[in-house]
Formats: sequence, C-alpha cells, structure tokens
Amino acid sequence: MKSVSPLIAIVLVVAITLSLAIAVALWLSGIVGTEGYGSAIVKFGITGNFYTRGNEFYILIMNQGSTNITINRILVNGKYSAVVLEAVNPDTGENRLEYSSNGYKVYVYTGEIVRIHGVVELEFDPGSFYDVRVYTTLGFQASEMLVATPAPLTASVDAYDTMLKYPSDPTRKIALLGFTITNTLNKPIHIYKLRLLDPSDPTKIYYERPVDITVDPRETYKPERVRDFIKIPLKPGKYIVQFQYRIGSEYDSLARFLEINPKPLTIYVINTDDPSRFVDKRLAYQIISSMADVKNITSRKQLYEFFKDPPDDAVIVINLVGATFPIPGPNDIGSKLFVIEDPPGTEQVDYIWWTHINDTYIIDPYTGKQVHVPVWSVFIGESIDRNHLILANIVSWALRYYCNIAYSNWHRSWLYSIDATHNGTYGVLGFILVQEGVSRTISNYTEYVVDMAWIFNDTSILLNNTPTENPFYDVTLYRLSPSDYYAFHKTNNTRYPVGCIAVRRGGGFVIINGWSSPASPQWRQTIPEPLDSEEEVVEFYVKMAIYEAIYIYIAEYVLGGK
Repeated sequence: MKSVSPLIAIVLVVAITLSLAIAVALWLSGIVGTEGYGSAIVKFGITGNFYTRGNEFYILIMNQGSTNITINRILVNGKYSAVVLEAVNPDTGENRLEYSSNGYKVYVYTGEIVRIHGVVELEFDPGSFYDVRVYTTLGFQASEMLVATPAPLTASVDAYDTMLKYPSDPTRKIALLGFTITNTLNKPIHIYKLRLLDPSDPTKIYYERPVDITVDPRETYKPERVRDFIKIPLKPGKYIVQFQYRIGSEYDSLARFLEINPKPLTIYVINTDDPSRFVDKRLAYQIISSMADVKNITSRKQLYEFFKDPPDDAVIVINLVGATFPIPGPNDIGSKLFVIEDPPGTEQVDYIWWTHINDTYIIDPYTGKQVHVPVWSVFIGESIDRNHLILANIVSWALRYYCNIAYSNWHRSWLYSIDATHNGTYGVLGFILVQEGVSRTISNYTEYVVDMAWIFNDTSILLNNTPTENPFYDVTLYRLSPSDYYAFHKTNNTRYPVGCIAVRRGGGFVIINGWSSPASPQWRQTIPEPLDSEEEVVEFYVKMAIYEAIYIYIAEYVLGGK
C-alpha cells in the first residue's frame, strides 16, 4: 500500500486544523453548535437587542440549523441563572415554554425565532455589557457579550419587604407590592393580575389576585400613597413578583425578585425606672411586639450609651416614660455632662433650669434668636441625625420635662422632672417650632393617618376635632420643604396649623404630638364620639405614637421617602 507523501500529509493536517478552528470559533461565538446526528446541522444564536428592565431581560434566539433545539439554561455573567417566564414565537404568539420537575425547556424549531422573557437576581444597568450564555439540553451553547438596552416599556415592579411581622401570623412578614409605568405608546396599557411565583418553578403560584388599572398614552402610574400598594403577608423566602398586563391583543408582564428576610424589625423602647405618666405600657408592648422584636432601654446610663453609639439594628426608638424624658446625671454616667446639680424644692418655682441642667446655645436659623438649650437635647438630636434614628414621643411635653428619679427636688410639674420649657425640643430639632399653651385649638387627621389606619387595620385612630394644646408654627414660615416633615394632624389655628408632626432632623426624624392633657374636659367636649375617660385618651395617644413611628419607617426607610 502506498504511503501518503510528506507534502500531502502537511496539507491534510493544515486543512483539518483550519476546519476545527473555524468550527470552534463559530461555536464559541454562538453562531453554530452541533446538536443532532448524522448530517444534521445545529446553527443557533442570540440576535437583536438585549432588552433589560430591573431584574428582567428579553432575548431573541434564532435557529438557522436543520434540526430543532431545546434550551434548558440561560446564564448571565457566569453565575446568575435565569428563570424563564415566557417563551413565544413573536410572529404567531405560540408558546414555546414547558416546565417539569427537571426545570424548564424552551423549544426553538428550525427556521424559527423565539422571544424569551426571563428574570435573574441581578439589577441590570443600561449601557453595561453582560456575558449571556444559552445552553441546550445536549450541552451546546451560544454565548455573547451583550449591551443592556432599556426595554421599550418604561416600567418597574416596586416590591418591598417591610420586615414587619404580620400581627395575626408573626411567622409572616408584611410585603408591599406595586408598580410604576410610563406609557409612551399610542395604546392604553391594562394591568390585570398580580402573581407571586416560585423561582424554582414559576408554574407554582403562591398567590394571585386581580388588578384593574389602566394607564393611558402619555400618562404615568405609580403609587402615590402607602395604601396604593398591595399589602400581603409572606413567609420568609424568595419570590418572583409578576404583574401581568395587556396592550391591545398582546400580553406580557413585569417581574422582579423579592426576598423576605426571616429577621423582623427591632424597635427600641425607653422604659427606665423614672415615674411615667400618660402612657399605657402594657398596650404599647402589645402593639409593638405584634409587629417587631422589642428591646428595652431600662436605665439612663443605657439610654446615654444608646444615643452615643446605637446598635446596628436600631432604627425606631419610642419613649415609654410618657410625658417626661429621662436625662442621665452624674449618678448614672459619673459625669456632669448633662446635669449640674439638684435644684431647690418645688416651692421655689422661679429657679432657672439651665443652672441645674447643663446648657448650650443655638441660633434659630429662621428667627436669628439665641436660645438656651440643654446639652442633652443637642446630644439626642445629633445622634438622630448621624444614625438615621426615628424618635417618637407620646406627647410633645416629653422633651420639655426632663426626669431623673435620683433628684428628689425635680418636681416642679411632675415628680423627679425639671421644666426646661420647649427649649428641649428646640435643642433636639435645631430650631424653634413648638408653641405651648395655645387654647381652644382642635386638630383633624390628614391623609397620612388614613394610610396608617390601612397599614394597621385600625380605624379607631380616625378621630377629628381632637383638642391640641401644643401645636406647631406654620412650617412654611420656617421654610421647611414638604420633604422635611409629615403633618399627621392639622389645626383650626392659622398661625399654628400643625397639631402632630414628624420633623426631619438631618438623617432621621423626631415625632412630637401636641395633644392636650388626657384629663382635659376638652376631650369629652370636642370630638363627635367622646373618649369618656383618661384611659381611652391615653390608648389613643399610644397607638398614634407607635403607628406614626412605624409609618415614617415605611414611608422613608422602606419606600424611599417623598
């Protein structure tokens, strides 16, 4: 038998090598693979734009081979495995997606283009490049570096884990779900259904409900109020939130991942050994513990340490001492940082508070006045700002009357308390806002309280004509922008129009309520359905303070603010 000449052998080797190189290059570029047998040719790839929106993406798979292909995996950036929600032939609308216990299969017939809509646990950044790989059941792949292009429909799914326990089932957390759509098309968009899906098998529906919202051309829909969201109790775990919509005869959906954390929100409560008034602690603990974990601040030293360096989980702190606010003295922290000395007895009512409580000065930024303020107040305010805390007081007097049970003569108005007037509030906020002793003022609730009644399923807080003794100056006079405050109750007094308010203090908020004394006969004279006892009024106070604090947490820290 004749041997192959060296020259011919070299030519054959070069030809085979070139053929293999071309085949490998085409396969790696996503243009061709080899699925099938005999003379069948597998030739498939990604074509068109890589449309993205939040966690979502759309890709087109083109099959130019002589055999059908079956896709069972899509990977983004080498580690984010896609969940396929829809796969259709865009020309015929025929479904090409099938799920089984082994996962999904997307069928792409020869000569066909299939549009795949999927989600990944990754927030796509328009203009950035992503490594997208499409795998078939026989292990072949098409891969390309694709630039993220904003999807034609400008929209987002707004899904939030509030970390609040669902009161009737504390194993679940409250989730708020909504969407935003800007309709730049010439047809209305009708959103008709919400579904929560299992990421491991989107055919498994955890929850669904009808939605009936239409967004007309050139209009934008988004939740304007907290109660515009859909409130759902969910067990900890991962979900796909999907809003289905229709444009004419075409159907599609918006989707994104949502993870519910097993750890609930922690709320800190101030409950020192100082005498308390105008607060029902049993009720307060009952309400707070039904929605969050509770941690106690039980000493003035601990209170000082809390504001000096708050724990990592600290967001909300509620003063359950009621009408007074504890102040650490040398007996607590071994220093006269905040308290100088024990003042004279209650009979000597003309003493000057700042000779007994360490003070400093602030210049009110809006009036230019120099104001004595307790150092303790400034310390609290700076901590609220720096650590993004929400401080809630049952009544506004709390930051006026500072208490410390070790000082026997601090009882000008209440036992063991010293009257710093509203200079204490000024020090916490950094400017003058409260006006005390305004008579014959009543207040009515605002839209925020309606939101609160929805969140907490409690309409008992919807009380109008409530008596208010310590209202607040016109916030526009003090140049507060609408994003700097939440007015929960507004009064009939044009000069002092706000009855209850949450005021932004840098990165945090201070909540103060200007109610009249719960023992005041006004409570039985002004509201349509009188609260007949001090106990009923105090119950209203406690609910409002807790609900306001949690509302600010939801509105600002969960939903992102105004």
